[in-house]
Amino acid sequence: TEHPILQEVQVRQAIAHAINRKELVALLMKNHARLATGIFPPEHAFHTSIRNPLHSLESAAQLLDEIGFPLEESRRLRIRLATTNDKEQIRLARLVADQLARVGIEVTVTPQSQGKFWQALKSGDFDLAVVQERIHGDPDFLHTLFHSHQTPEKGGRNFTRYRNLELDSLLESGRHEQNPAQRMAVYQQVQRLLLEELPHLPLWHENNLAFVSKRVSGYRFHPTGDFHAFRTLRVN
Repeated sequence: TEHPILQEVQVRQAIAHAINRKELVALLMKNHARLATGIFPPEHAFHTSIRNPLHSLESAAQLLDEIGFPLEESRRLRIRLATTNDKEQIRLARLVADQLARVGIEVTVTPQSQGKFWQALKSGDFDLAVVQERIHGDPDFLHTLFHSHQTPEKGGRNFTRYRNLELDSLLESGRHEQNPAQRMAVYQQVQRLLLEELPHLPLWHENNLAFVSKRVSGYRFHPTGDFHAFRTLRVN
């Protein structure tokens, strides 16, 4: 959000409209994923169903026209998209680049080793980035991702360098609120504000799949897909 072009919220909104998440899920995940309707998946206690910007090339083009990025020789602007050198992440980045090109946003995909990629995030040496984020049980992890005082220079993971005093106040309130209903209301506001400002765009939530032998009993699938199920598992 410190980028001279991407700091404009209308540009971020145009990018969100231009990205066809349904197409990405079909091509990359074979539809074994759910389009994100917010930061948290539906089974999460703090899930708030908020519709992400609908895929609309017309809306994307209109926004870019309105803020002074007309289409000239098939291009409106040029940005970089950073990713790791994982082949699936590269494929995702290139598909996103192809989608953005449809509205005149020229994207250069820059694959890097895992170490260099995270260093780029920490130093701010990127325009856009593809990041796979693990969703935690407690929503307080949003504090380290989006609070103004949680930029990498200060030891946090606010790689977007997003700064919003209203959001800061909500995040601080959320981590100290004891009343469950009021805490839920706080994080609903957090999610709505992030959707309006779009420092990041949730794409999808992967479906965790488990293949269990018929010789196994007591397997209880855990939403995180980790090994909690092994506590009750028995081999017959």
